[in-house]
Amino acid sequence: MHHLLWFKGHIPRHAFILWLASLGRLRTMDRLHGAVMNSQCVLCDQHEETHGHLFFECTNTKSVWEAVCNRVKVFWPNTPWRNLLQWATSHYTKNNNMDHIIARLILSATVYFLWHERNNRVFNNNAQAHHTTAEAIFQQIRTHIANMDHAGTISAMTLLSWNLQDA
Repeated sequence: MHHLLWFKGHIPRHAFILWLASLGRLRTMDRLHGAVMNSQCVLCDQHEETHGHLFFECTNTKSVWEAVCNRVKVFWPNTPWRNLLQWATSHYTKNNNMDHIIARLILSATVYFLWHERNNRVFNNNAQAHHTTAEAIFQQIRTHIANMDHAGTISAMTLLSWNLQDA
């Protein structure tokens, strides 16, 4: 799974949070074992907060994923968290393929921003709409891609999807 996390062009803080999430080591409510009174997901307040729920099963999370993926035409299978990580590990293996790099950036950035939104709600009692989170993810990745040394290896369709001009 290392090539899904650590690749040329990765964003270190995003990769680190994805690494912790992939190991099930983030301090989600289900892992706090009695230290909290309520283990409900702070994004939807309908289910217990687990890694799988928080990153892919929550209605708020699904809305963020849908908004990001529909905008850039990258789609992830609707599968449990562990299966999705295995699927991504086997499908996005090419280190020099910009579409594979971008897909990995989408995965790590989305997990990072969802974790950030969750923490904002828990610790700051501050919530933002799912479309605001999706837009922040899009802009972060767009800026990162624009500043990468990709030497003309991005397809015209990808440039169009990300609203980037061919430099």
